[in-house]
Amino acid sequence: MMARVERDVFHKTLHKAFQAREKKPSLPMCQLVKLSVSGDHAGCLMSIEAYDGDNYFKALVQATDCRRGEVIVDCQTLLRIIGEARGPVTLSTIEEDTKVSLKVFSDGCSYLLHSTPDDAGFFKEPKIGKLMASFSLGGKELREMINRVFYASGHSDTRYTLNSVPFIFTDDGLILVGTDGHRMALLKKKMETSTSLPERRNFIAPRRWLTSLMQIVRICDKEPEIAFTDSHALLKCGTTMLISRLVDGTYPKYDQVIPKKCESFVVFRKADMIRAIEKLKAIPIERKSYGTKILACHLGFSLSATLQGDYSAETDFKVESFDGPELEFGMNIHYLHEALLKCKSSIVSLGMTDQLSPMHLTETLDNESKVDLGNETYEAVVMPMKLDGVRRMS
Repeated sequence: MMARVERDVFHKTLHKAFQAREKKPSLPMCQLVKLSVSGDHAGCLMSIEAYDGDNYFKALVQATDCRRGEVIVDCQTLLRIIGEARGPVTLSTIEEDTKVSLKVFSDGCSYLLHSTPDDAGFFKEPKIGKLMASFSLGGKELREMINRVFYASGHSDTRYTLNSVPFIFTDDGLILVGTDGHRMALLKKKMETSTSLPERRNFIAPRRWLTSLMQIVRICDKEPEIAFTDSHALLKCGTTMLISRLVDGTYPKYDQVIPKKCESFVVFRKADMIRAIEKLKAIPIERKSYGTKILACHLGFSLSATLQGDYSAETDFKVESFDGPELEFGMNIHYLHEALLKCKSSIVSLGMTDQLSPMHLTETLDNESKVDLGNETYEAVVMPMKLDGVRRMS
C-alpha cells in the first residue's frame, strides 16, 4: 500500500476515528485503525476505519501516488506521529517475510509501525438492518439542538440510559431529552422527518455516538443525514460515516417529571440571573455541593450561599414580574446556570410550587431582542436541594 495525503486533513480524520471508538482492554483490536487504498493511480481515496464492536467509523480522504493495499496499526501511536508531522505525509507498507510494517514519512523524518493482521475480518461494516426513521438537518442547527439537551445527561452513570439522549419521532417533528436524575432538558422541534413507524418511537442514542457526531458535523461541509434502525444509529456526512449500537433499555418517563401546575411564577431577564450566579461562584464551593438558598418574591430574587461557615455570598436583583406566594428554596445553581445558557430568549419564566418540588424553566417571547425561537420549544426542570435553614414560606 502507498498513499500521499495532506497532513491537516489526515490528522483531523484520524482524530475523529480515535474519538469514535471506546477503549476496551478485553478487545485489543479496538485500539487499532485500518488504512486501505483501493486504486493504483495518481489520485484516489484512502479509507480510514475504526471499530470497537459497538461503534464503527469510516471516512475517505483524498490521496495521491496511490498503490493498492491495506494496513492495520495502533491508532493512538499513528495519531501522535501525524501530530508532529509538518507538510504532506507519505504512507507505505514494507513486507519482510510474513510481517508487514507501515512506514510514515514527513518533513525529513520517518517512522515504522508494525501492522496487525485482520485474519478474523474484524474491520467490517456492521449489519444494521432496515432503516426505520431518518432526517437531515444543517450541521450547525443539528449541533445546537443536541447541545441544548446533552448537557443535562449523565456522564458516567451506571444507568446507561441516563448517559444517552433519546430521539423521539412524532407526527410533526422530533423530541430530544437529556437527564441525569437531578435535572432535565427537553427540546421539541417541528421539522420534516421520514419514518415507517405507525406511532412515535424512542431511539436511545449512546453518548459516544453523540460526541463523535458533533465533532464530525462541525467540520463537514455537507448536510448531515441521521437514520435509525431497530438496533443502530447512523450518521452520514459527506464521505464520513458513523454507526453505533443503540442503548438497550427503557428511558425514564420524562413527561412525568415536568410539573403540571405551579403555584408561583417569576419572569426575569436571563442576563440578570446569570450575572447573580457568577457573583456567587466567586467563592470556592465544589460543583456537586454548590447548594444555594434562593428567595423569590415580588421584590425580586435573593440568592445566598455558604460553605461550612468559612465563605458566604449574597446578591439580589429585580424581576420582570411575580405571580403567586413568596417562596424560599434551595438548588444547585450550576444546574440553573447551564439551563439558562441554553435559552435563546433573553426573558425566562421559572415556575415553582414549594421547596421540595421541581422547578420548571421555560423561554418567553421577547420582542425587544427580536429573538426568533423558530419551531423549537425548549424547557428545563431542576430538582431542588434540601438545605439547612430553607423552609416553606407561609
